[in-house]
Amino acid sequence: MKDCVPAPDFLSDEQRSLIGTLLSAGPVRDLPGPYRMLLDGPAGTGKTTMGRWLVQELSARAASGKHPEYEPWANVQLLSMDSFYPGWDGLAAAQTILEQQILASVKPQYPTWDWELNVPGPAVKIDPTVPLIIEGCGAITPRSYLSAHFTIWVEILDTQRRKDRALGRDGEIFAPHWERWADQEAAHWDASHPRDLADLALFG
Repeated sequence: MKDCVPAPDFLSDEQRSLIGTLLSAGPVRDLPGPYRMLLDGPAGTGKTTMGRWLVQELSARAASGKHPEYEPWANVQLLSMDSFYPGWDGLAAAQTILEQQILASVKPQYPTWDWELNVPGPAVKIDPTVPLIIEGCGAITPRSYLSAHFTIWVEILDTQRRKDRALGRDGEIFAPHWERWADQEAAHWDASHPRDLADLALFG
């Protein structure tokens, strides 16, 4: 049996209900192909945990036979942008990879990044026939928004709390790069306005 993934600790019961309402109503944008969801927000908010929780919940409802509105989410997969950020200065480059090589391609794939060696890794192909949740800082842009059935923004408003969470998880690796990453996040927010493009924005 797989380990149960708890809901992100910042989500209230009301917010979980809002997520259910959004997803059960069907895609926000009428697009061909399997469902695509983009999950964006600042570092330390809990996007990866939320992505894993969403995969768990959507898979269970799709498999239950009791929720036909969730059946399109069967076999949903989770992709983290951490897999293809090309280093600590690579947020904008990863957005291009997402837009061009994943969302806009009939044969989606992405180049991985070896964080230990700080060099590119092998390319990974994505099954274009299954639904996909993509989580990461920079996921929602004006271009990616048009290729996604759903977009969700999550944010813990207390910056120090977010930093403590992020460094508590990846402290030794992330700490020297916190400010440079935050600068790239801020540039993304100014350029793309991802909160405004989100079909649902959740704050903790």
